[in-house]
Parts: sequence; C-alpha cells; structure tokens
Amino acid sequence: MSSKKPGLLQRLFNKVNKPIKLDKRRVERETLSIPVTATVSTRKINNAVAMNLSPLGLYVQASPAPPRGNLINLSFKNPVNKSAPVNIVGRVVWNSRSPKEGMGIEIDPRQTTHEALKQYRSMVLYYARKPILELQDPVN
Repeated sequence: MSSKKPGLLQRLFNKVNKPIKLDKRRVERETLSIPVTATVSTRKINNAVAMNLSPLGLYVQASPAPPRGNLINLSFKNPVNKSAPVNIVGRVVWNSRSPKEGMGIEIDPRQTTHEALKQYRSMVLYYARKPILELQDPVN
C-alpha cells in the first residue's frame, strides 16, 4: 500500500519530506511603496516608506529603525479623503539591517481607534486595486 503512514522512527527523526514554510504571515500583503510619516515617542523618522501592507501589519523601510517592542505612530495621506490622514499605531516586531534598514510592524488594535483601523484597511484595499503611479509626499 502506498498510502502507508510514516513509522515512529521516521516521525521521530523527521525522515518524512515536509514542505518548509518560511513566511509566517497570517494574511497576504500588498507589495506597495508609499511614503509614511513615522514617529516613535517624539522622534520623527525621516524618509520612511511603507511597503508590503496588510490589514494586520506592514514593513516600513526607514533608517534608523527603532528597536523591537517600540510603539510607532504612522500617518499616511488618505487617498480618498485628502484632508484627513490615516493615523495608526503599531509595534515594531522585527528589524532588518541590510541591504535596506527597516522594520516589521504589527498594528496595535488597542492603541488604534476602530475608525482608524477601518480607514487603514480601506487604504490598503484602495492601493491594491489601483497601482500607485507616483509616490506622494508624506504627511507633515
């Protein structure tokens, strides 16, 4: 029989060929590149660019990237309502150093208002459906 389950020794010593999953993300991310104003405490991070956005988190390319665990305020230009920026709060969950310095951010639903979460998720959907032709200036 070819549908035989692996034996105890095979299971113990991982002799069974299993696909290795490197990406542990819970949801798909949109590969984008949009300016964002990032602030940690009172320090503004210059030239931050948001990438790989999802409803739960994003990657922000910025230098210097704050250490893991820091809360970070992110402000995006609202593509629909230009007069009201989209402001969310996240937590730095990982950092990258090279070739481009940046950080993985998980959106903190306790620190971000329900309305802001809705605006952020709408913004992600908007950009997913309409590719960005030009980068916009970050919110000041």
